Amino acid sequence: MLRRAFAIGALVSTIGLAAMAICLIRGHFAYDDFHLLRWNPSTLTYTEMRFDSEAGEILAHLETTTALSSDNTAAIQANVGPSDVRLVHSVWPPTTGSDWPVLWADHYRCTPSVGINVNGLSNCWTLEFRCDTAAAFLALLPACWAVKRIRRLMRGRQPAARGFPVIESPIDTPAGE
Repeated sequence: MLRRAFAIGALVSTIGLAAMAICLIRGHFAYDDFHLLRWNPSTLTYTEMRFDSEAGEILAHLETTTALSSDNTAAIQANVGPSDVRLVHSVWPPTTGSDWPVLWADHYRCTPSVGINVNGLSNCWTLEFRCDTAAAFLALLPACWAVKRIRRLMRGRQPAARGFPVIESPIDTPAGE
């Protein structure tokens, strides 16, 4: 069971590594900005999830704001549409990138950016990292899997199958035998 879980983990890591490689390649040609906007009318909660990919750097940001019962939410409802969920994708020319940290995560409270609950605070979570950091981390598990697999294959070979077969010829045997 543990071997299967390890193999599945290695597969998932390999897929993540391929996704990081795609983001890294795409980041040299364009700056992608994805916004997922969600409005929940029953709890009056507005959520904005943002995913940016540029020049080998990735940013994931989440902001949630709860409207007051006295707030006018017509602009938000018009922004997200009748389904209360909207995905916006913007593409910009590529940038040279900035000096982002290797890995940075933060949770903070800030002034809402959407025009509701202007005297309150929004909950914000941010995760920023460079693609090379994620690629190195995601490559560990597949590399361990490959090493274990190669070692198991090497141990499983029959001794006779290793190297060249030794065949005694009549010329090499002493005359008295």
